[in-house]
Amino acid sequence: MEQLRFIAAVSIISIIFILITLVLSKKYKRNKFIKYIPTLAAATLTLGFWAKASYFAEGMEGIAYIVLAMMTAVAFVLSLISALIMGLFKRI
Repeated sequence: MEQLRFIAAVSIISIIFILITLVLSKKYKRNKFIKYIPTLAAATLTLGFWAKASYFAEGMEGIAYIVLAMMTAVAFVLSLISALIMGLFKRI
């Protein structure tokens, strides 16, 4: 049951980042790099959660930040892939 919740949370976070990428890509058609803002945000969150877990966490708090870092890392990869795919389809 916990695995299903984790997969659902990762899916929801990833879908949110992908939708933001899609909306930014559609709204700002002239600027090609605006669609990478959610990717940069996800990367920043991943590094922030990892740093918090590694250096500033107390007790079991670090485990929660590692889980959040894993979730945002998946969102980072999927957001980057979706931005690259959108860029490829606009060229064709």
